[in-house]
Amino acid sequence: MTGTVNSAIASTAVFTASNFTGTPSYTVSPTLPGGLSINASTGRISGTPTATSSTANYTITATAGSQSATATVTITVSAAAALTPSFGSPTATADGFTVQVSNYDAAFTWAETATAGGSVSMSGSGLLTLTGLAASTSSTVTLTVSRTGYATGSATITGTSLTAQSITFNTPTQMSVGDSPQTVTPTASSLLPVTLTSTTTAICTVSTGTITAVSAGSCSMTATQNGDATYAPASSVTHFFTINAAPAPSPALSPATQTVTGTVNSAIASTAVFTASNFTGTPTYTVSPTLPGGLSINASTGRISGTPTATSSTANYTITATAGSQSATSNVTMTIAAASSGQPSESTGGASTTPTGSTAPLPPNLIASVNGSFTWIVGIESSDQLVVNRGGPAIFAIDPKVPPGLDFNAATGVLSGTSSSSIDTALFTVSATNIEGRSSVDIYITVTAIQRVQAEEPAIDSVRFSRGSSKMNTALKKQLDEWLQQERTGTTTLMAVVPKSGNGSTLARKRAVQIRKYLRANDAEIGSTITIMIAPKKTMTRRVLLIG
Repeated sequence: MTGTVNSAIASTAVFTASNFTGTPSYTVSPTLPGGLSINASTGRISGTPTATSSTANYTITATAGSQSATATVTITVSAAAALTPSFGSPTATADGFTVQVSNYDAAFTWAETATAGGSVSMSGSGLLTLTGLAASTSSTVTLTVSRTGYATGSATITGTSLTAQSITFNTPTQMSVGDSPQTVTPTASSLLPVTLTSTTTAICTVSTGTITAVSAGSCSMTATQNGDATYAPASSVTHFFTINAAPAPSPALSPATQTVTGTVNSAIASTAVFTASNFTGTPTYTVSPTLPGGLSINASTGRISGTPTATSSTANYTITATAGSQSATSNVTMTIAAASSGQPSESTGGASTTPTGSTAPLPPNLIASVNGSFTWIVGIESSDQLVVNRGGPAIFAIDPKVPPGLDFNAATGVLSGTSSSSIDTALFTVSATNIEGRSSVDIYITVTAIQRVQAEEPAIDSVRFSRGSSKMNTALKKQLDEWLQQERTGTTTLMAVVPKSGNGSTLARKRAVQIRKYLRANDAEIGSTITIMIAPKKTMTRRVLLIG
């Protein structure tokens, strides 16, 4: 009989014992191969051999008392068939590959060797792993399978490690907070997409390759590429670069440009008060070249004002604001035209018409009346023409709202009424608008409480105008010249006196303005304050008192 390890043999036949006087029992010699046994009652040999056995004769002896008989059985036990490994598809890795043994059996012993070096291992689930290869290197692994009682099996599997790749990433240029975002484009030799991230998001951020500066410091940017089925992950590349603090904003003036047109012997509409930004100190203002005669610049505000005395062709004037080492400039374009016989005087109403000889519509052109400063007395009805319009007809407006009790006429530019409460000197802007444009001018309004003159009529320290007039005559000028010869202890202020009834405050103020102009022209130290007071008696009316 023949058999195979681990496979049940075909049992021998049941013996027929003859001529025995009793029932025989059976034995075998020599000992049967492992896993086989003899049935002592029948002599049948059966079982599953556990090891190989060369061909040998075995004697079966039947014994019953003193009777016996023998038979011979030849037995050969061969090794089981080898287990030949079978594999799935290899998966490339950065330094080798992995492959699953599809018929892995832990009862067998598995031995692995590789042709291109590296380290081969087998997991308990049959996953074969090769590591230690250089990039893009192929290696063949031989897998040998053995087990007692089995023929030795083997098979080979060949795989290739992933292709190497590298990242090229130029260092970004230095940036400052507030700069436009900077775009960088890292690339991989594989041409696979590269991911760029910031590792210092408090300093800089990145989105699809666009870097934005957040705050001053060192910005760290890292480029990565994780590979695919062909390429191994690339070594990451990190660059550092500096984010500087935002530069200090440059000093600036607003408005940046202005245009002024004027007429000889008529006060111009003053330029705007500048807004100086980003200066560390308070700037002072100068102008270049020299302004036309009669005009001047306020060193504290940069405002140009005055009454031009001669014509000037259109020219550009540079206003420079300076504070220490800081400076900024603005441009004023100015034209001074000759006076026209058709030009309205300062005493005309605000609703102007087109100048004589012209039929084309004109934009409004405002100037302030009486140097742009007006005073009312609480409880006294008054009226003032605030502006003179030297351009085309226009609608007037004033901002902010006028004091309580006063009314602004949008058709004439006249402010009138009876103020109900006092206010300190405040800035108002009067504007005129028509289809051709807009013009505006700043004025100052003061509302004072009623005051009474306590002194009797002065001799030289006051001058008296003619009834209903605010013009300077020879007698008044003579009185003022005499007063100028006196010694004075300080700045002089002016007090315009109105009748006891309270009417005439506008005319009284005009008189005080004329006195102030004359005295200033002769180098007198005259304050900017003009006060209007009610006379205690009739003889004090129409006077302007010089106090100080």
